[in-house]
Amino acid sequence: MYEAEYNDESVYDEALQVQDQINTLIAWRFEGSVGRRMMEFIEAGYCVLGRESTSDYYGNRIPSRKEVKAGTMGSYQFVKQQHGKAWADMVNRRKSKRPLEVFRRAVNLS
Repeated sequence: MYEAEYNDESVYDEALQVQDQINTLIAWRFEGSVGRRMMEFIEAGYCVLGRESTSDYYGNRIPSRKEVKAGTMGSYQFVKQQHGKAWADMVNRRKSKRPLEVFRRAVNLS
């Protein structure tokens, strides 16, 4: 992500969509841009890891948000440090209500 994107309100809208993809665990199974985009949002502190661990397209293990050390990328504390408590609470509590819709969005992003 470029620094200019951090000030754009639309990045928060996209971050919520990306968090939905992370939470469903399905999007990690795609190769290429989908997984990289999810990692960009995690690394920038917009998103937390999923509630459960999973594997990516290449078989690499993706830990859950509870498995990473507090304050490191993918944790609630990291998001809180980067974007504040209100945002961290929102993404941490977010539940994907329509996995099929999230799956379709992920396919369209790649």
